[in-house]
Amino acid sequence: MFKKIICAVVLVALSQASFAAKLAALNVQAVLGNADLTKSKFESLQKSAEYAQVLAQYEALTADLKALRKEAQTKGMTWSEAQKTENIKKEQFITQDLQLAQKKLQTERKVVEESVVRELQPLLQTAIKQVIDAEGLDIVLDRQAVQYANEKHDITKQVLEALNKLAKKK
Repeated sequence: MFKKIICAVVLVALSQASFAAKLAALNVQAVLGNADLTKSKFESLQKSAEYAQVLAQYEALTADLKALRKEAQTKGMTWSEAQKTENIKKEQFITQDLQLAQKKLQTERKVVEESVVRELQPLLQTAIKQVIDAEGLDIVLDRQAVQYANEKHDITKQVLEALNKLAKKK
């Protein structure tokens, strides 16, 4: 009986101690995605001639495919089998070209994203540490792993501001 009482007292003490810890939530992806450096690198990517060319090609192919499908929908009932086969072949070729253009765009964006992460990762750790120290935090949880957190416990904005300041100094 005495052991049960001691266990209960210890559990109550531990639960009260855990509530005394200062918690915060942080969305690292939002910090990296909204960092000034990230925005400027993606703006530079979009302004690059090669990216703009592939993007224009992607948009043109999308319009071509839409027009081809619309034509097939409106006139397809009157087409011969040869015309239907030719339309299907054109659709397949455009779809393949569209997928290739999409892969190129994704690859270009991924290269920039990886570059930004490599460049910002050490600064991000420093920014997180600065906010932890300034706020006196004991535990920082990944915002996406938390089902609910009051906005006052979300330190994403503070970390973003600290990261941008550190990146400007660098």
